[in-house]
Amino acid sequence: MTLSLGTWPSIEEAWWQTTSGLLSMPDGRAVNTVVTVDRPSLEVATSFVEPIDLMLTSHGRQPIRTVANTLFPSRLYRSPGFTWQPDSDEKTAALDAAADKLYGNYLAMLPTLMTDRLNASGTYFSRMIAWPGKEVTGGVNQLAKRIHYLRAVKGRAHNASDVTLQSPDDVDALSPLPIQEYAATDDRQLSFPCLVHVSLTTLHGRLSMVAVYRHWFVITRGFGNLVGLSRLLHFLAEQSGYAVGELMIVATKGSAERSPYRVEGIKQLLTTTRDLLGAPPVASDANAPEKVPV
Repeated sequence: MTLSLGTWPSIEEAWWQTTSGLLSMPDGRAVNTVVTVDRPSLEVATSFVEPIDLMLTSHGRQPIRTVANTLFPSRLYRSPGFTWQPDSDEKTAALDAAADKLYGNYLAMLPTLMTDRLNASGTYFSRMIAWPGKEVTGGVNQLAKRIHYLRAVKGRAHNASDVTLQSPDDVDALSPLPIQEYAATDDRQLSFPCLVHVSLTTLHGRLSMVAVYRHWFVITRGFGNLVGLSRLLHFLAEQSGYAVGELMIVATKGSAERSPYRVEGIKQLLTTTRDLLGAPPVASDANAPEKVPV
């Protein structure tokens, strides 16, 4: 069954709805699981993270912070505190310096990170900044190229004639920008990258992201993925001069991971985190989860 979970205001709510929806499916799994966060925030409540981390660490899994850092190592990026503007060379230089320091510091760590067998073929972030992600030098920095393109589009719009019928912020709205996460020749069955594709699109001055997962394990990695992707989206928006838009997750297969976490354990986690979110939201037609038989 396809599981469409609608649009939610926060990554916490999106994770809760996804986990609850998948748990209710036959054997806790569904194909084509889709959920959207309207305006993902950089701020995540520690009280919400703690019960998830407790379940993860009690099963020998990585905590949320570690999972999030595989997608965006936030400690290595010092935000200048402003977004890019096409008419400010000073701000451009400061943003470029912050991004270059992020890339350089991460690549300096890469040889050490790759000593872990799980990172033997590179990490998600190394593939973003040094494709194909196995070498410190010589790779393609996909993030820098996307930022350059987005700035160029916004800069052209800024300098365009006043007479136009198209919104300047929508110039590239029909041209999604992909970020590759695996090679088509990669035929590994084990340790296959779960995240396979990230697409960026602008509309009405907002930069939105779609992340496509082959398998999405919502307990082990789900909330950490949402945190990391939100941070990545904020970074790209700041660097390119756009407001933060939607974050959508599309998983060809989503799993509530009844094993090893067990149904009762997951239900208890959902109860605890639901209480932290406050009263359940009133589901509108747009937000109502939809199960579509296939």
